[in-house]
Amino acid sequence: MNTFTVSYNGKIHKSIEDEKLIDSVERIFHMFDKEITHWSYSITDKTAGKVRKYKRGKVLFKNLQNNKLEWVSFYALPEDYRTACFDYYIFISINYKYERITAVFDEGILKGEKIEIVKQTLRDYVQFPCVEEVYTMDKEETPILYAAKVNPSSSFKTLKIISNQKLDKGE
Repeated sequence: MNTFTVSYNGKIHKSIEDEKLIDSVERIFHMFDKEITHWSYSITDKTAGKVRKYKRGKVLFKNLQNNKLEWVSFYALPEDYRTACFDYYIFISINYKYERITAVFDEGILKGEKIEIVKQTLRDYVQFPCVEEVYTMDKEETPILYAAKVNPSSSFKTLKIISNQKLDKGE
């Protein structure tokens, strides 16, 4: 199953209010007729990564406001999902620690005309200069690993880079 990914590498605005961030993420999911079903997060010195049912409320905002928040991720998963990292329709991760925002879409739900809106929305959360990268690859190769630059690009057999550009200001 192929994915389409938009990724920004650059310092993330921490000063933007959490309500606006959640509104933006929910709006992206809605553009593709999906809801956020689950989320996960990591806070320094605490256990991390547990995928939990999404509910917009106190727990979510308390964790978003934590100064030790390293990353937060949002998923649109089917009811019968088995593994969140492979079964998502949409996955958006905001990584404050490694300064990266990544949005991954299952190609089956992709609506090309919406991608520019997604890019404009995500750009609001990164400081310039930053690097914008757009690519496709098989979901089994885990697009977030490529975004994290865990392995060299040559190790991803299905990777097709559509664009990779440095942005000096909001373009």
